[in-house]
Amino acid sequence: LKMFAPGATFWKETCYEHRGYYSFYYPLHRPPSNVVDALIQHLRGCLPADVAARVVGAEWWVHTRPVGRNLGHQMHFDTEETVLNTTGRVAHPIVSSVVYLSGGAA
Repeated sequence: LKMFAPGATFWKETCYEHRGYYSFYYPLHRPPSNVVDALIQHLRGCLPADVAARVVGAEWWVHTRPVGRNLGHQMHFDTEETVLNTTGRVAHPIVSSVVYLSGGAA
């Protein structure tokens, strides 16, 4: 996707260079406003109906790294950080997905 290419306006518009890692939240009751939201809706449609009915939103993010430093993402597990910080309880998402984008041909 050209919108996430190293020189794309996305990086400047979101102040990525200064903010570092951050994420967006997409509430699924809203229509998609970009290609990532549309992908999330598509992936939701692949879930069993009982699971899809419980999914109300999605967190998404993208990263860019210079060549030679693009060897993956720091090991972590997905958790709802607000719940963790306010209650101490670890709450994981119902479902997780990872999509890799690159400049290479499919």
